[in-house]
Amino acid sequence: MSDALRAEFVSDLSAVDPAEWDRLLGHHLFTRYHYLAALEQSHCVGEASGWLPHHLLVYRGTTLVAAMPLYIKLHSYGEYLFDWSWARAYEQRGLDYYPKLVSAIPFTAITGPRLGIDRTQAPADIHALVGHCLTQRAESLDASGVQLLFPDGNELKQWTLPDWYRRRDIRFQWHHRGEANFSEFLGRFKSRKRKMVNKERQRLADTGISFETLSGHDLTDAHWHAFIQCYQTTYLKRSGHPGYLSPTFFRLLAQHFAEHVVLMVARQQGTIIACALYLKEGDTLYGRYWGALQAVEGLHFELCYYRGIEYCLQQGLNRFDPGVQGEHKLARGFEPVFSYGTGMIRHPDFAPAIAHFCQEEWLAVGQAEEQARQALPFREGE
Repeated sequence: MSDALRAEFVSDLSAVDPAEWDRLLGHHLFTRYHYLAALEQSHCVGEASGWLPHHLLVYRGTTLVAAMPLYIKLHSYGEYLFDWSWARAYEQRGLDYYPKLVSAIPFTAITGPRLGIDRTQAPADIHALVGHCLTQRAESLDASGVQLLFPDGNELKQWTLPDWYRRRDIRFQWHHRGEANFSEFLGRFKSRKRKMVNKERQRLADTGISFETLSGHDLTDAHWHAFIQCYQTTYLKRSGHPGYLSPTFFRLLAQHFAEHVVLMVARQQGTIIACALYLKEGDTLYGRYWGALQAVEGLHFELCYYRGIEYCLQQGLNRFDPGVQGEHKLARGFEPVFSYGTGMIRHPDFAPAIAHFCQEEWLAVGQAEEQARQALPFREGE
């Protein structure tokens, strides 16, 4: 009996040994213990935020053999694979769509592992147990269902549970195609598209704004203060709140992940007016957070797209994920790629309707991806 699998849920990551968690999920930056713990310690997730930690742990005897970052969600903000229409349909029927169980990286639409499994275990056995536990937990919480957001394609194939739907969406990423520098990258563009990018960059250069790229170890308290001011100002203007992530979270990010942090700043007459915070891991650069104290045409494209591509080319990185949404990325050389989700709905009336919706969505997203490829700026054959 000591070798039997058992599962439990914990409401605080401090209940788990960091080394044990990272043994299962530490190969991806955004599922590492200290990244997820920073969200909890800074109260970015918790009861007040509507993201209640409810992580799933699987043990064989006393050994942790699987783990899943999991949250009880009281809304659908900060997810980026949208289900607002499902919530409205529930409301129209006088039903509660929330709470729901969600496995995701809060506020971050990054593809990666959602279930870490010890290499000594049979993945099919773990997935079957976890699927059963998630379904039972949704029932005990009277949750509308379960969602796994942005698992990678290989993991998605493991989720073959009955009555679980699949979803996909499009995001835009840059991939290194052998270019040595930004000029060679633009050399792949059609003439008109290349002129557009050059014009955007020249117009900004004419303003006299200067740029600097800093690694995490080089950042001072003044740099972090400037970034947070830019980040909160932009969120306040756009959404009426200072952002999902607090200054405390960014301080913890600096403490635990300095080697992964890249900050690009824009200065006007020596004063920082905009910042873009990136994280890098392996051969990939992730564009995450941006903000500006004043509106300058083209500044967002420069800090969040063009300088990110230049950085990848200089550092030998092969992939740049600038974040979700934004078809305007296509004209700037970011290619469409699929991202995925899966889950289940408990209500017997809504489950087949949502499954049908997801099937139709799957086809529509496939067609949209084909259309997006036609809009890429590259010359024929590139």
